[in-house]
Amino acid sequence: MPQKLLSLEDPTFSPPSSGPTPAGGAPAVPLSPLERLQGLGGADGLGLAEKPLAEIIGNIVSGFLGLLGIIFFVYMVWAGYTWMTAQGDPKKVEKAQDTIKNSIIGLALVLAAYGITRLVVSLLGQAI
Repeated sequence: MPQKLLSLEDPTFSPPSSGPTPAGGAPAVPLSPLERLQGLGGADGLGLAEKPLAEIIGNIVSGFLGLLGIIFFVYMVWAGYTWMTAQGDPKKVEKAQDTIKNSIIGLALVLAAYGITRLVVSLLGQAI
């Protein structure tokens, strides 16, 4: 015997309610989209009020510095590829060596920025 699909005409089908039903049994007033989002993620919406400002800024800066680390890796791979495919051409080899040198300088700057950021965030965290 084939299964019967639920339809709107089916007396056993009841559409989902838009919210809690009051004690009287009448359906509640539908919630607006903004009211539905207010409870998302906890009492304050996104949970950002639970974290100090210094920690939020530190997380943003750390994410940005991580992105810079990925860019460093891509530059190093590109420079290595350029050097391997130079086939002895001095201009291409020199260009690849310059890219590697500049990438290492960039990495040193990113690591220094990361260290300074961690220091400042920890000091701000202690001061607040």
